[in-house]
Amino acid sequence: MKRLGLALAAITLFVTTAALPSLADGNPMPVCTATGCQKPLPDYASSVSWQEFYAWTADNIVTQSCSSGSSGYVWTCSFESQSGTQLLVVWDSSQSCTVEGCTYSSFTVPTGPGYTQYYILGSSSGTALGSTVNIGCYPILLSQ
Repeated sequence: MKRLGLALAAITLFVTTAALPSLADGNPMPVCTATGCQKPLPDYASSVSWQEFYAWTADNIVTQSCSSGSSGYVWTCSFESQSGTQLLVVWDSSQSCTVEGCTYSSFTVPTGPGYTQYYILGSSSGTALGSTVNIGCYPILLSQ
């Protein structure tokens, strides 16, 4: 059941981000941070999103399958780590990135689980989390 939930989460991520530019179609992916995307990184491929998503979710229990809720664009997937830490992966499939930069929307952080930090793709250190966070077409991880 855990593997089925993880597979569904990965498929959801692929379907909602499949139109992103990649090295394969001649458009290098931009370097993204919580404050925006600026410079293309020549060896950065869209597979990094898959690798990071897998690393964030592989050994965790799916507590809520990925869904876009009423908005149809803001996707969330809930997980619980083996140690009981609540995790939430979130992205906005209506946002986009080009070489010039990315667009973002504001996401209100759920108060119940007590999320205190977030991680962006390619970062192993968390950033302190407020009541809202900017989200774009690439997933971010919220953690307790």
